[in-house]
Amino acid sequence: MLETEDIPLPAPDKARAYADCALRLEAAAAAAGHGIEVDTWYELPAYGEALEQAYSLGIVDGRLSAAGFDLEAINARPAEQLKAMPPAEVRRYLHALWRCERHTHGYGSPVLDAVRSGALGIAASRLAACCNPAAR
Repeated sequence: MLETEDIPLPAPDKARAYADCALRLEAAAAAAGHGIEVDTWYELPAYGEALEQAYSLGIVDGRLSAAGFDLEAINARPAEQLKAMPPAEVRRYLHALWRCERHTHGYGSPVLDAVRSGALGIAASRLAACCNPAAR
């Protein structure tokens, strides 16, 4: 398996598109209410879009490992935890989040937890900023 640093980050336009999609998902979750149930969550059009975009834009990449993240710790202090990660790890976190989502489908939603904590939006926005050469 390649090292995380050997796998290129998404192109700036793809990272920005994903960040925008993540923000739409956060807005849809907020509109659905704080007590949104997982079944309702899966039915949100913004959820389907975010899932599709995570794969089609290359956020999820089969060459990456999903191991090693404490999602609860990240959700407890997302800004602090995600700010400390290098860009390649932020991307790997997003990859891990969606891979975990796939494996827990029907039993909970790590992505919903990340939306509730703000971690998804923080990570997606940070990745977009890191991929933008003008922001470096």
